[in-house]
Amino acid sequence: MSASVKSKSSSHNGKRRILIIVSLLVVVLVCSLFVYTLLIDKDGFVHVKNEAELRQAISDVPFGESGVIIFDRDITLAGTIIISVGSDITLRSKGDAEFFKLIGANSVDAIRVTTGGILQLDGIIVTPLAGGTGGGVQVLAGGTLIMTEGKIIGNGVSNEGTFVLSGGEISDGVVSGVSNMGTFTMSGGKICNIINSYSGGGVFNRGVFVLSGGEIFGNTAEYGGGVYNVGTFEMTGGEIFGNTAEYGGGFFSRWSDDYSLIGGDISGNTATYGSNVYTTYISS
Repeated sequence: MSASVKSKSSSHNGKRRILIIVSLLVVVLVCSLFVYTLLIDKDGFVHVKNEAELRQAISDVPFGESGVIIFDRDITLAGTIIISVGSDITLRSKGDAEFFKLIGANSVDAIRVTTGGILQLDGIIVTPLAGGTGGGVQVLAGGTLIMTEGKIIGNGVSNEGTFVLSGGEISDGVVSGVSNMGTFTMSGGKICNIINSYSGGGVFNRGVFVLSGGEIFGNTAEYGGGVYNVGTFEMTGGEIFGNTAEYGGGFFSRWSDDYSLIGGDISGNTATYGSNVYTTYISS
């Protein structure tokens, strides 16, 4: 009789353990699904609040498809965010009242767009760590950056691929706001308040730069306070004003046949030689 009771008790305890384990697994599964649901809004956009979630959200976007990632707060990075081949990512801030910050790690770019990657900045502020030299966006050959809203503060954009600026602001740096060796198209937005000790306060162009709108103002450099051109520059619209340089306050080009000024306005700039436009052949 004693042995039989012991056997039944042992069997009962085993069933209880199995029931507890199954219950715990169900709780974990439900919690996981609940957390996942919290990260996705009704439009299918992923919400993130730290670096780990941002990196995971980027990696979760299927190859060749696009994804919108919403910042719910400022995010500080420990290293560079990579937008790689097959990725089409849009970064945006939650709500319209304020832009949240992506704060770059010291001495490295905040974001790098590699060959085949596409990044759209639609309402965040990319900025360096206080007192640091990081921040900025690097676009490699074959990569694409589209900026429609928000700000890039500090090291600006280094572009070897394709950069389209239709809105937002690039400002407050100590190197060129845009250093272009690829194709840069500007139809809106602002490049302003940049102090560069050598060439191209607003834009240093060694590739193709087409300016059809927007404003380049308040920048300083020794050559080309607004724009320094040793590539191909076409201006059909927009304004270049209030810039300062030793040579070419608004615009500097090494050769007169490297640029065409079809429309827009270059005025109100200051320089020792060529307040608004300076080349080897003509200054004004």
